[in-house]
This record gives sequence, structure tokens and C-alpha cells, in this order.
Amino acid sequence: MKVIYDGTEDAKYIESPLGRYVAVDGKIITIDIYKQAGENNWTLEVEHPSTGESDIFKKAFLTDEGALDYVLTDIEKVGIEKFLAMSNLFEKKSA
Repeated sequence: MKVIYDGTEDAKYIESPLGRYVAVDGKIITIDIYKQAGENNWTLEVEHPSTGESDIFKKAFLTDEGALDYVLTDIEKVGIEKFLAMSNLFEKKSA
């Protein structure tokens, strides 16, 4: 796991090694999985291939493996286009 620091000695985020690029139907999405240092739940973030914008899942995950399984299963079920359009799953990441 990669620990991301905020310029102090305290860790800010812990990045899962399960984050990856996934190619589906000619589109490449970026999957990032991380948690805030000291927290138990993992956050799932998906970067859209056409815009480069990221969305964060509203659901929190108990494990990084659970987050990855969730996103890969959903993409397999509904396809990449429909998955990326399911705005009820995401909240926009603020810049």
C-alpha cells in the first residue's frame, strides 16, 4: 500500500495497490481505491475516459478488494457506457 502524506509527518491517505486502468469496449477508465489514514472504509474513484473528470462512489467499502469487485462486476453487468452514466452511484469530485 502506498501512503500519501500532506507535507506533515501525518499520513493523509492510504492508496490501495488494487487501483488500475481497465480497458473496456475501447475505453480506458482509471480506478483508484483509497482510504483516509485512520479510517476503516475505502473510497472508490473512477476517472471518465472522455472527460478526464473523476467521480467518487457514494457507497463506502469495508475492503479495497470489495471496492474493486463492485466496480468490475457492475461494468460487466451493464457495460461501460451505462455504468459511467449511472449518476446515482457517484458524487462529483470537487476540484
